[in-house]
Amino acid sequence: SFEDIDAWIQKGLALYNLWKSYAALQTFDTALLLCNRNTDKKDRVIETKLIRIYKYKGWTWEDLKKYTEAIKCYKEILKITKDDVVFLRQIVYNYIQLSEYKEAQLYLGTLLKIDPNDLFAIDNMGYCYEQLENYPKALEYYQRSNKLEKDEDDHFALEKITWVYFNQDDYDNALKYANQLIEKGTTAARVFYVKARVLIKRKKFDDAIISLQKSLSFN
Repeated sequence: SFEDIDAWIQKGLALYNLWKSYAALQTFDTALLLCNRNTDKKDRVIETKLIRIYKYKGWTWEDLKKYTEAIKCYKEILKITKDDVVFLRQIVYNYIQLSEYKEAQLYLGTLLKIDPNDLFAIDNMGYCYEQLENYPKALEYYQRSNKLEKDEDDHFALEKITWVYFNQDDYDNALKYANQLIEKGTTAARVFYVKARVLIKRKKFDDAIISLQKSLSFN
């Protein structure tokens, strides 16, 4: 019955919250087996329960750092509720944990088709390009993110832009953006570190030491 399925799901969730991950997974599998015995897989009640089971299984696999298994669960959900932003993002997160950046970008592309201004997708597309050492494309997405950021205290994109310029040996732009961040009151140690590295290259050692001291104070 539906009540039996729900009871198994609730038991699995309780075990999950008690950090009994493998016992939780076995319990979710029992609930899944009961769902699959239902002859009408398109039944809305069954679909809702399947989504819950796969979601909780995905969470459990993530806790175990079994990201490939988590991805399988979220992909099962997408078979039921296509283009669900929550689970598309979870798949992206897990692929990034696996350092499978090109796979992550496939799902990021879907997210950007749904919403071209999705900051999660834009930021992570930039991050994936950065990890793939395609710095021009990384900058393109970080610059796009910077234009969309509404929170005055959110310096994520500017920090990333600074770092990417530094990695490209574009020290003028790295210093320019580092100084912008410092003016905005950043407490990110890396920004002061980047500034110090540029100053060292320019043989401004006294100023570099000041920046390094600032960097160390924020660690």
